[in-house]
Amino acid sequence: MEKDRLNDLARRAAASGQVCFTPFLDPAECEEAEAAAKRAGARTAFWGGYADAERRVCAFYDWEEPEEYPIACLEIGWNQKFDKAPAHRDLLGALMGLGFERDRAGDIVLGRDRAWVFASPELAPYIQANLTEAGRAHLKISPVAPEDIAIEPEGTSIRETVSSLRLDAIMAAGWDLSRSQASEVIRSGRVRVNFRLCEKPDREMAEGDLISARGLGRLRFERDEGATRKGRLAVRLSRY
Repeated sequence: MEKDRLNDLARRAAASGQVCFTPFLDPAECEEAEAAAKRAGARTAFWGGYADAERRVCAFYDWEEPEEYPIACLEIGWNQKFDKAPAHRDLLGALMGLGFERDRAGDIVLGRDRAWVFASPELAPYIQANLTEAGRAHLKISPVAPEDIAIEPEGTSIRETVSSLRLDAIMAAGWDLSRSQASEVIRSGRVRVNFRLCEKPDREMAEGDLISARGLGRLRFERDEGATRKGRLAVRLSRY
């Protein structure tokens, strides 16, 4: 979203006392929204439909944070017996093939036997009527209330040992990279930790931190399981 538009929304919220919502923003745009609010003297709150959403709607407000956001959720199902489950890239490609701007839709989340997509409310009926196939799967779409679903993205639990809790060490373990490869990805500007850009391979990680790496996916540092007999650190990770 353009900076001028973010500035306008922030100023309008500060001047009028009304809540002004953005479309869905990526993590970099969320940072721009926070900067716009600071310049205008407004406040911000973000929500993407579920906890840990990457693409989120920003609410600019003056006094009271909104309780509801203009976000609709669609549940995506397919025939478990006959259809191959679509991958994230299949669903994203099919969604973008419908011809609307990316900021009209939020995250696509894969579960074990279904998926969910978040979108602006006015777009949801169009998606429901027209998103019929993705990959080799025939899709069945139905609206659900975001607050009524418990999203548990399908992930792989990994137990590895690392020499330290540095970002590059955790990434190398989680994605089977060398430390130098992980450092290169970090320095290239492709990595975010808890949705904020991080270009420091030596950043110390804490339990619960979420790593997003463009082209690799997501990795959560679940817990530190302590030192091994060989002096390394055992860690539990979830890879999405």
